[in-house]
Amino acid sequence: MSARTLLFVTRHGQTDANLAKRVQGQGDAPLNATGLAQAHELAEWFRRHPVDRVVSSDLPRARQTAEVLVAALGVPASYHPELRARRMGSYEDKTHAEIEAADPASFQRLKHDPAFAPPDGGESTTQLMERMVPLVRRVAETHPGGRVVILSHHKVCQMIIAELAGGEMRPIPNARPAVVAYEGGVFTLVAEHASHGVA
Repeated sequence: MSARTLLFVTRHGQTDANLAKRVQGQGDAPLNATGLAQAHELAEWFRRHPVDRVVSSDLPRARQTAEVLVAALGVPASYHPELRARRMGSYEDKTHAEIEAADPASFQRLKHDPAFAPPDGGESTTQLMERMVPLVRRVAETHPGGRVVILSHHKVCQMIIAELAGGEMRPIPNARPAVVAYEGGVFTLVAEHASHGVA
């Protein structure tokens, strides 16, 4: 029987853009004061639920969150462009309300069509999955029996939870890990946005 790997799928701490409900995409917004506090609270949670390593997006808001965990927990980390947020092209730094007001039809496609890529270099959900899933699967397969933090962004975390692990497509809170098990080639959602009691 193959060993079960646990992936703690976690969105970075809060940024000012999150607070304003602005699309960040692959912009370089840092954590705000709340986000830094969330990262430290997350580190304390992981002290009670130890992990072996952190595998993170290399964008600043994810890297900042990961570095707090690494400093507190003394575990290794690696940083990967495959885990970056979805490229949002000309939609970056706009609110959803602004995008919808400018082009309601495209806004509906953004929400519901996995093949839709935002204008000016944006990335479809399908493209996001194609670059992200191989890395997540490789991490799960190369850490059998391990406990690994996958630290990333809203859409990436959504796709891991809903598309890979069979969970529901829900908003992803900042700095609240969901727990996904990997065993025998299959991902399964164990706990959604856990705050306690994870084995």
